[in-house]
Amino acid sequence: MLEMSLVKMTIGRKIYALIGLAAIGLLGLTLLDSREMASGLKQQKEIELKHMTELALSILKQEHASEGDGVTAAEAQKRAASKLAALRYGNNDYFFVTDMQSRMVMHPIAPKLNGTDQSASKDTNGKLLFVEIADTVRRNGSGYVDYFWAKPGSDRPAPKLSYVAGFAPWGWIVGTGVYIDDLEAQTWAATQRSLIASAIVLLITLLASVVMARRITGPIVAMTGAMKDLAGGRIDITVPGMGRSDEIGQMAEAVEVFKINAVARRQLEAEQSEHEARALAQRKADTNRLADEFEGAIGEIVDTVSSSSTELEASANSLTTTAERSQHLAIAVAAASEEASTNVQSVASATEEMASSVNEISRQVQDSARIANDAVDQARKTNDRVGELSKAAARIGDVVELINTIAGQ
Repeated sequence: MLEMSLVKMTIGRKIYALIGLAAIGLLGLTLLDSREMASGLKQQKEIELKHMTELALSILKQEHASEGDGVTAAEAQKRAASKLAALRYGNNDYFFVTDMQSRMVMHPIAPKLNGTDQSASKDTNGKLLFVEIADTVRRNGSGYVDYFWAKPGSDRPAPKLSYVAGFAPWGWIVGTGVYIDDLEAQTWAATQRSLIASAIVLLITLLASVVMARRITGPIVAMTGAMKDLAGGRIDITVPGMGRSDEIGQMAEAVEVFKINAVARRQLEAEQSEHEARALAQRKADTNRLADEFEGAIGEIVDTVSSSSTELEASANSLTTTAERSQHLAIAVAAASEEASTNVQSVASATEEMASSVNEISRQVQDSARIANDAVDQARKTNDRVGELSKAAARIGDVVELINTIAGQ
């Protein structure tokens, strides 16, 4: 789901989302640093309280050691209490002493409490303060106790942290505490400074990111428009981002390659169209030329066929004439034969005349044979003309097939 959301987001929104995440992280680090600072300041106070309490214990030990040298236990306790009451450190911070029964032994700020039972004393949150102090010493011998206590000169309770330690020889509990409301003030002041610094850094980062986002998204948007124009067929565009040395420049170079290829493809298509137009014109011219040649060849063939038909008609007429002459000659021969038959008696007398007739018949037969040979020659010529007509028809078929092939292209 998150991956799909990131895929649908624009680059600008992704950059601003990263800025938002950085702001959240920076705020979290500031708050964590504030907590760490508060913890560190409190730990520093704890170390300081422990050290001061150990110092007070050393005074008690010193006074306890003086017992037996003409100093009674009561006198030693009184001197120790006086010394602790006079001690101050920090912001006029002091020491107090109670016993294990929560009875106040010494309180330098509120001496009216000395000798009173504080087991029922509570802070503003209802905590039995001195009972808890005694319990802490019984459990661990020393430890920290936090509570609310009024500052000197004020009736308003403030958070306070004390370190208490037991002194077994006298049954005392010595302790000291500091108000930690100033720690909260210091922590808040440091937090404010950190927040201001974080806000300045975030503002600078935001301004720089906005500038960078515009430098990135602007060329990308322009490049997207250029690619759409290329897809739409426009090749006279200028690819934005050329000359840059970053990834935008690399993308621009890639788009420029597409543009160059588109220009080359457009030129190739134009050249191909021009070539096809020239080829079409050439095919048309060839078709017209072949049609003209076909028309001329057909005309020659028609003329040849017409001439051959005329000659064939003349030969046929000549053959008819020869046949008629042969028929007449045959009739004449028959008549002559009949005349010879009827005139048998005059054969002898007409032998010479008959010989002459025979010679004439022989001559006529020779003429018939010559005419027949002429008819044969005319028939042979006619056969040759018919062969030429067949070849011309074959040529016509070849021309028709060539025209069909050209038209099929």
